[in-house]
Amino acid sequence: MIKSDKINKIYILLLLIILFLLVKIYFDLSASKIKLIDGIENLYILQAKQFSQKIDNEIKKDVHGNLYTTLKNNPQLRKKIENKFNVLISNSFKYIYVLYKNKNNQFKYLLDSSNPKDRGHFDEKLDVNTKKWSLVYKTKKDEVLYHKKLNTLWATYLKPVIINNKVQGVIAFDFSIRLINKIKNIVKPTHKKFLYIFYFIFVLMLFLMYQVILNAKIKKDSHIDPLTQAYNRSFFRIFLKRVNLAKYQILMIDIDFFKKINDTYGHDGGDKILKEISLIIKRIIRDKDVFIRFGGEEFLIFINKENASLLVAKDIGERIRKTIEEYKFEYNKNLIKITVSIGACLNPQKFKTPISAIKKADKLLYMAKNNGRNMLVCD
Repeated sequence: MIKSDKINKIYILLLLIILFLLVKIYFDLSASKIKLIDGIENLYILQAKQFSQKIDNEIKKDVHGNLYTTLKNNPQLRKKIENKFNVLISNSFKYIYVLYKNKNNQFKYLLDSSNPKDRGHFDEKLDVNTKKWSLVYKTKKDEVLYHKKLNTLWATYLKPVIINNKVQGVIAFDFSIRLINKIKNIVKPTHKKFLYIFYFIFVLMLFLMYQVILNAKIKKDSHIDPLTQAYNRSFFRIFLKRVNLAKYQILMIDIDFFKKINDTYGHDGGDKILKEISLIIKRIIRDKDVFIRFGGEEFLIFINKENASLLVAKDIGERIRKTIEEYKFEYNKNLIKITVSIGACLNPQKFKTPISAIKKADKLLYMAKNNGRNMLVCD
């Protein structure tokens, strides 16, 4: 039992360590995935920032006054600038264009390097989130808009075109939804590796849990009497090594004339009586008491006397004796009168060893038998 307890403690410790590792791996995996995705996204955002700065520089090479008026009066200039950033169009940057806001708070095209089929014409209106785009005009700072509800675009990078300390247009980079899918594909292999580790540890944890449950069941079965479900002699031997006699009083119980019952009704009848008496005793004693099948028809009970009266064993013993005496035992439609004799050692702490205290209870038991049975003798 001691060895089994140590093994179970080791298993429980391992389970706790594995549980901690599982939780840590889960959060580390999530954090790593987020960091990796954020890192890749930031690289693309940084690239969009660099490209938009190049476009801003190209525009300012040829435009020094009003952006809208200059581009309106010079179609060739518009074409020249658009051709320069046509090369930036890729699977990641789906659309690159420049809008301005008119007096009616509408955003219209100034430049567009998109596919000719999708290209917006100069001064053509484009429906955008006016409030968010106007923020660039107000702050004069770059902004990133994320499109959670769109199936084709992931994000839009916005950069104000500032000429003569006034925002005269907004450069926009639309990121294709393919980009986010590309990021997910980059993260996926790493994610899988973590999951394989996670599954391995989880299976190992299940195995250890099975071992703990199996060991607990083996331990329980090895110390329980299968007939009465009381503790057996194997448990008793180990219990004696750690029992503190100062905490207990001892009852020794013997079924009167049990041999006669076995001879009359056979072992099946005797087993039935043992089971029923065991159930009666269990209903009367407390959870903190220790109930042991000491021999064939003998039971030993260590009554926990903490926070109880000095005569707690006497009171419990008398209840057991009286309940069994009044109980109607029956086997094959035959009523059987059963009584028990009980010896109660009320001060086992006076003895040097638990065995000596048990012998005292046994001696008191035989005094009860010699004095006519069906009685409790205490000392």
